Amino acid sequence: MGSDHRISTISHYANCTDFLGSYHKSHSLWFGKVPLQGALISSVDDDDNEVTTDEKGRFEIKASYDAELGIAAVGYKTKYVKAETGLTEIVLTPSDVINDVNVLFRVKAQKDLIGGVNAVDMKELLKKNYTTYSLDHMDALVPGYNGNSMWGMGSYFTLVDGVPRDANNVMPTEIDQITFLKSAAAVVLFGTQAAKGAVLITTKRGEANNRQTNVTLNTGVNVAKSYPEYLGSAEYMTLYNEARRNDGLAELFTPTEIYNFSSGKNPYRYPNLNFYTPEYVTKSFNRHDVTAEISGGNERARYYTNVNYYTAGSMLNFGEGKRNDRTNRFSVRGNIDITINPFIYSKIDMQATFYDDRSPNSNFWADAATVRPNRFSPLIPLSYIEENDLASWGLLKNSNYLIGGKYFLGGTQLEQTNSFAAMYAGAYSQFVSRQFQFNPSVGADLRNIVKGLKFQTDMAIDYRTSYSQSYNNTYAVFSPGGTGASGTLPGWYTSEGKDYITMLTQYGQDVADGVQNVNGTVYRQTLALSSYFNYDNVIAGDHHITGLLVANGFQQTTSGQYHALGSVNLGLQLGYVFRDKYMFDFSGALVHSPKLPEGKRKAFNPTLSLGWRLSNENFLKSSSVIDDLKLVASAGYINSDIDIANYFMYMGYYRLDDNGPWWGWDGGGYSGRITEARGGSNPQMTFPKRYNLTAGFEGSFFSSCLNWKPAILPTG
Repeated sequence: MGSDHRISTISHYANCTDFLGSYHKSHSLWFGKVPLQGALISSVDDDDNEVTTDEKGRFEIKASYDAELGIAAVGYKTKYVKAETGLTEIVLTPSDVINDVNVLFRVKAQKDLIGGVNAVDMKELLKKNYTTYSLDHMDALVPGYNGNSMWGMGSYFTLVDGVPRDANNVMPTEIDQITFLKSAAAVVLFGTQAAKGAVLITTKRGEANNRQTNVTLNTGVNVAKSYPEYLGSAEYMTLYNEARRNDGLAELFTPTEIYNFSSGKNPYRYPNLNFYTPEYVTKSFNRHDVTAEISGGNERARYYTNVNYYTAGSMLNFGEGKRNDRTNRFSVRGNIDITINPFIYSKIDMQATFYDDRSPNSNFWADAATVRPNRFSPLIPLSYIEENDLASWGLLKNSNYLIGGKYFLGGTQLEQTNSFAAMYAGAYSQFVSRQFQFNPSVGADLRNIVKGLKFQTDMAIDYRTSYSQSYNNTYAVFSPGGTGASGTLPGWYTSEGKDYITMLTQYGQDVADGVQNVNGTVYRQTLALSSYFNYDNVIAGDHHITGLLVANGFQQTTSGQYHALGSVNLGLQLGYVFRDKYMFDFSGALVHSPKLPEGKRKAFNPTLSLGWRLSNENFLKSSSVIDDLKLVASAGYINSDIDIANYFMYMGYYRLDDNGPWWGWDGGGYSGRITEARGGSNPQMTFPKRYNLTAGFEGSFFSSCLNWKPAILPTG
């Protein structure tokens, strides 16, 4: 049975335009909100049942009681509500406003954060700036982050959905939010490995009653800003002569030779090698990627699926570089949320990546900066060999690499292998990487025992294997000139104004055995486990109390490394907010490190943070300028072993082998090896510490037209 539900207004938080042109205090609305015209209201169960709001934000829709309604407007986050007679106002939030922030082991309201945390909404960012790497351009958005470190402290720790993982194995289209945890208080719960800051990448999840299918196709053209301009052969030879004269040495090149190289009359006899000509390097290359996203579900189960494929070429325009210098990546992700009953819930996430990168067996780009332009010609036309030079034709007849049937591979005794010949004849290599990630979670809402209390356990099992496979062909190059029956012959001669090759000398052999070589195999396994009690409750409307007790650990084993990378710790967080004005947070962790001597392997990391929201005080609460103003301060220190390079460094290190020094006596008649002390013991060795003291203020002004969240540098 249908009923007519009338909702008086739809409002939205005023953005910059609204504040300057549309905001009036005479509206019977909350401060900072204005009516929203043109919002689309639709019934989730009936796609044809939809209406739009008028200039006062009002609408009428006929729907069953308790039906799910979706409210959408351009530039605002879609909201879902139940159709109820008591519903009189709906507030939409601009899409670029982040209300909830993912931090370690939980989600916190943006307003409750006390410094040292920045979040980026990737879903909204991609609408404005499409990127191909998860952390592209983040240094322009996050103060204190420079792309390589937080506050210049060195390598930060990367977590994907709470598990230590590589940032380059998650595509931007998979990401919901990226959180930058910079202060000691923000990272302390994860233990020692995050002491220098952490980046927490959270992937997308499905939403109940919000079915979506998105297919995105992107293609890009990569154009070099410029190419290096190196000296030509004549300029190089002239300056080389000058350098020798300055050193008191005889000139190496005669004026006639320099003239011949500068004339360009025969670039094969007098080469002027330029790696960056269009013959070898293109002006641009393409990258294509396609992503399909499917999400949705209901109150019982939600799902999100991402299927992505991309391919990218290169600037190389010849040989194996044109055929086989290409990267291909395919990945699929599935995130599932299940509500088993009102008290038990579960999550299951899986991801697989197939990555292949082919490249020629050539050092083209490195040689482009080092090979002298006058040394050799990469390709020489067959037409320069006389018909009666049977010996030279005999050598070339047995060559497997006559390029286009018109050229043979050039070289010299010093360039028996070179990047050009390798590009044509050296075959290619392929780097192969396969990754599989699986992380299930199960949680329980314990509100029947203690209101606001939850328990959750997260697990993760990741496998990554990579290797290189290649076909390593050898090849012959040919140099004009050499030693024949009549002695040493020059490479070239001129007859009747035409240049000819006197004879050829072969260096190397053509061998293509078809054997595929596999090397550089690396296998990595990551195991992670976290269990935690999370308490979040508001008492009597004024007292917001939070608490977190977490046991967390992970181990990452890599082939060829005896010791696994790991961390285990016990963390505690206690927080209190009074009337949304006065904030207190204590976070600490008991950590353990096997790199230290017995009795020194455990330590406690304490942090304390305080905040005061001035904008909620009576003297600022009615301000038309200040939306939010908060003073924050944080202090603490973290014991960490990430700067301890090896295990057992606290033990003395002595060496006694044939590579060490020897000693002798009796005029050298007797000798023996010396036991060399390479490092003394240090049984009192303890954790290096990171001390952190920050203070500052955060604010939002003029209806979010101006936001201030400075980067306060830490001490210690």
